[in-house]
Amino acid sequence: MTPQLLFFDIDGTLISWETRQVPDSTIQAIEAARANGHLVFVNTARTWASVQDAVKSIPFDGFVCGCSTYVTFHGNVVSHTGFTADQSARIIERMQVHKVEAFLEDDKDIYCKRPPLRVKAMDDYRLYYNSMGLCLQKFIGETPLTFDKFLYMTDDEAGSAALLRDLEDILEIYHIGPGVYECPPRGCTKSLGMKLLSDHLGIPLSDSWAFGDGVNDAEMLRDAGHGIAMGQHALALEAYADFVTDTVENHGIRNALLKGGLI
Repeated sequence: MTPQLLFFDIDGTLISWETRQVPDSTIQAIEAARANGHLVFVNTARTWASVQDAVKSIPFDGFVCGCSTYVTFHGNVVSHTGFTADQSARIIERMQVHKVEAFLEDDKDIYCKRPPLRVKAMDDYRLYYNSMGLCLQKFIGETPLTFDKFLYMTDDEAGSAALLRDLEDILEIYHIGPGVYECPPRGCTKSLGMKLLSDHLGIPLSDSWAFGDGVNDAEMLRDAGHGIAMGQHALALEAYADFVTDTVENHGIRNALLKGGLI
């Protein structure tokens, strides 16, 4: 088999929602795929700053982070894009008008309002980010900020809808859970990073494999040569999946690589 490009989502694909761990079988399978000459990449909505150390320690060839706002290969940045200063200021102003609290994310840090945050789920997530050393240095409204994407959880769908209407010309909008929205710049989908790396490496997308579980993985599975949905997955992926593998904790990645003849 000619060298293939393999792209893996993190949460629910590499890391189990149940155990919050990367199974040993997944790490061993990724190492075996590399040993067979394939190139392996993380493809995540997380920005580089919030990628877990457990994932960074796996010998990946590169990372597609923040819905393709930050793309690397062998430690070198292939592409980095985000909202402009004017767009960032506009987003923050509209958030203030519609009373939406959000996490503003880039490759170095994550920013929020000075705590506590009004929505409990947001404040809980802030504490999670704090445990990673994030959301501690700069705060929205206290210093000018530019960022690559944003994420928020809301209990006010009317305010959220108004915000997204005001900004729809500059956003990709992913409704990833009840009251949970993820918004990179327009055109920044997980598929974009695959195409950038395909061009950079001279390997056609027809020789790529994408593994995911969530709504924001749909374009990735659609545009890869082969799309694989995890055992627990969003229904939106089924239209694009070549097959459904097992869940993370039931060795879904290893079994998928074996079934695909990649290891």
